[in-house]
Amino acid sequence: MVHSNKVSCSQPVWPDCAIDFVGGVPTLTRNGKPWFAPGLSRPILADHFEAFERLSSAGVRHFVCEATCTEDIYHPELRFWHGPGVFDGSAQNSYFSRLAEICKDALFNVRVYVGAPDWWVNAHPDQCQTYHDGSIARDLQAVGTRRVPSVTSALWREEACEAMHHYVRWLIESGWSRRAFSFYLCYGITWEWGLLGSDGFLDYSEPMQQYFRKYLGTRYGTAEALSSAWGRPVDFAGAEIPSADRRARRRGGRSRS
Repeated sequence: MVHSNKVSCSQPVWPDCAIDFVGGVPTLTRNGKPWFAPGLSRPILADHFEAFERLSSAGVRHFVCEATCTEDIYHPELRFWHGPGVFDGSAQNSYFSRLAEICKDALFNVRVYVGAPDWWVNAHPDQCQTYHDGSIARDLQAVGTRRVPSVTSALWREEACEAMHHYVRWLIESGWSRRAFSFYLCYGITWEWGLLGSDGFLDYSEPMQQYFRKYLGTRYGTAEALSSAWGRPVDFAGAEIPSADRRARRRGGRSRS
């Protein structure tokens, strides 16, 4: 793990920002006072810094910053998780440093993409999102043909959470936590939790099959109720995610999955 600019324990770890009631109205405060600093979202890296410079001169003091505790599918150059137990924030350190040069007192809304690097999906193909034809890779338009983890994968969730712990630790030890006044955890299409590859029929992975069966148990309670709803004898252990053909049909009447 890469550490830099370590802070002493006597220094504040996070900005003094909160949502307080001011005059009966929920208000964002900084150092105990209402803070109405304009915010800037989306110019991201490299040649986009000019926008930060221009808007900072106009009074912007709140930057939405791209970040990742694993890998951002749209910005792989920001990768933080480089292998099992290997975490490196060097790229994000350079990015944050450039923003800090532009505006000395800006605070960051850290938009943390929680994905999975290629090395992880290559090591765990059985935990990948799977399409109706059995494939686990798809052309994701702006980022090319990729494999991505199933959002129902318990292994991915567990290890991504562990990566997040390492990321927060890195923020604190590097000193960047003092600028991080909020976090926005995201994944999927344009950081909005829309499932990648959802222009096809997904997800037929084993983790999703198990998740689907648990969902059926919660919804129907008994195999008898499930069989009645589906119009044929079926139990939870034998229930399968409906086929692409079935899902493509118009809804109406009783489902016979």
